Amino acid sequence: MKVHTLRGRLEGNEIRRLVIDDGRLTHAMKVVSMEVFPVSVGSGNDIQITLSLNRDFSVVFDAANNGQIGWGSWWSDANAKHSWSYVDPNHLVVRELYISNSSLAGAQANYVIKLEAMDISDDESILQLIKENQQGDPID
Repeated sequence: MKVHTLRGRLEGNEIRRLVIDDGRLTHAMKVVSMEVFPVSVGSGNDIQITLSLNRDFSVVFDAANNGQIGWGSWWSDANAKHSWSYVDPNHLVVRELYISNSSLAGAQANYVIKLEAMDISDDESILQLIKENQQGDPID
């Protein structure tokens, strides 16, 4: 499998489109890992990063939103620096991938995302597109 790395810096409260639909529904990218860290280390540089298959970032860390597939945070306190990240292993990027920096104080954030290119079947592509669109509408 071919491995790709996306890396960059986000301004506070910035949303950026990272992967653009190439029109091939049988071509996908699997997000393998995501790391986030501040541009400078210091108090007030707490960051919150979300990866999503759409631009719905109305709730920053929303595991109920199937469009969101990765989350990461970095913060410091008087005793230590802390970070964590999680990428849902059961999602593929078929069309687009967005990243959002929802840092509370507008701190800049660095990111490094590792992806693997994959060829998928038409059926798998349809399944991934359904998952991306919230697996259907809620029942009233």
